[in-house]
Amino acid sequence: MNRLLPRLPIILFLLVVALPSRAEDPFQELGKAVRMTNYSGVMVYSQGERMETLRIVHRYADGMESERLRALSGEPVEFLRNGGSITCIVPRDREVQVDMRKFAGLFPALPAEAPQAFRTGLYRAVEKGNVTMLGRSCRHVHIQPMDEYRYGYRLWVDAQTGLPLKYQMLTSDGRALEQAMFTEISFPETIDDAELAPTLASEGFVQKKHEPMPERTLQPGAWEASTLPAGFMLMQREVKYMPEAMGEVEHLVYSDGLASVSVYVAAGDSGLEPFMGITAMGATHAFGTMLGEHHIGVMGEVPQRTVELIGSGMRRVVQ
Repeated sequence: MNRLLPRLPIILFLLVVALPSRAEDPFQELGKAVRMTNYSGVMVYSQGERMETLRIVHRYADGMESERLRALSGEPVEFLRNGGSITCIVPRDREVQVDMRKFAGLFPALPAEAPQAFRTGLYRAVEKGNVTMLGRSCRHVHIQPMDEYRYGYRLWVDAQTGLPLKYQMLTSDGRALEQAMFTEISFPETIDDAELAPTLASEGFVQKKHEPMPERTLQPGAWEASTLPAGFMLMQREVKYMPEAMGEVEHLVYSDGLASVSVYVAAGDSGLEPFMGITAMGATHAFGTMLGEHHIGVMGEVPQRTVELIGSGMRRVVQ
């Protein structure tokens, strides 16, 4: 559903954590910058030769976030978020998809562990001074990884609101893997309901509703990573039912507080040809291997060596 949404890294709004803040509690300021700011603008996202343009309207009112994103390039598609759910209008398929699962919006939520990535020396934040973008003063910052297992970033953050106006994700040699930037931005005091209403016609479209999977009590994890880059820890473990894998899949998330890697473990008798080896799409790398009768799939916005190290070190701890 959200293939057109640039999943901007968590680093975009770490400025108030990594650098001195005027507030006594920088975490409170962080939430205001991302969730509690009204803004309207146009963003351009590029990854290699791929480029997308989005019209974005974001509102925070009465304790709830609302958002409308419309693709201005490529096939018409529009996303409407109201609280934790999202509706997607896809004219090509004559469908309206309603997803009741938790949706983070354009900027994903900041994990509580994020500051640890700086306190433990995994990254270093270097302030490069103030620059002007779109007529606004911005703080220009480099986030430098301290080893080869994570990416670096450049970001330009609006000095008044804390909202990132531009970011680049960088390889170890400074090459930009992907970037996103606002080409237009305004911060209205109020946003009317009409500005959040759909602009694409959907009369007669088929409505598809995606409900969240029922929660289930998990037994002790059957799998774990025996080799991890410095700072990566297990943050989440769940069992998912994935129809495309024809069964239950154990899903583990490892993170250093900023970068995160997902590991999927599935029985190898699903009847599907398992993905093997390495593949890459922009900043995202994926690694697949077989361990006995189980297929291990690892993916994340991290360098190739990171997914290979984690995937090759997976082991079964419960028989």
